[in-house]
Amino acid sequence: MKKTLLVAAVAVIVIAMAGGASAAPAAPTTDVSASVTPICMSNGNGVMSITIDPSAVGALGYTFQGQGTVTQPQVKCTKSATALFTITASNAEGSNGAGSLAGLLKNGSHPDIPYMLTFNPSVVGNGFAGANVNININGSITQGAAQAAEYDAAAYQETVTLTFNY
Repeated sequence: MKKTLLVAAVAVIVIAMAGGASAAPAAPTTDVSASVTPICMSNGNGVMSITIDPSAVGALGYTFQGQGTVTQPQVKCTKSATALFTITASNAEGSNGAGSLAGLLKNGSHPDIPYMLTFNPSVVGNGFAGANVNININGSITQGAAQAAEYDAAAYQETVTLTFNY
């Protein structure tokens, strides 16, 4: 009977040692992550140009899209990112809210011509490999401004800047 107990005790020790020997040490891990930055970059400047004929302006005034030449500014933005933007002008007059800007076209000492820009103040990106996004800006000059007697025959201009916020 002693012999049987001894064999059983040896078997238990071997099983316990085998179980401890087969457990592998914990493997180290590394978390990998990335964040995509929402950003818009200019991919083409716009031009709004109009010739004002004070004798032919109608009651609704002039629109740059109707009587002028318009090339909309273009941007490339992070895919699906929504960017809000404002337009600022060096000769801003009055409102510069979300979607509008009242500005002044200037020419040295000549009187300024007031104009209004309206726009949708947000864009959604197509990604940098995707198509450009047009920033649709509409411009207008009122009939009163177009026919005002104080404006000399000259070229008037202003540069406006788009500022993006994410």
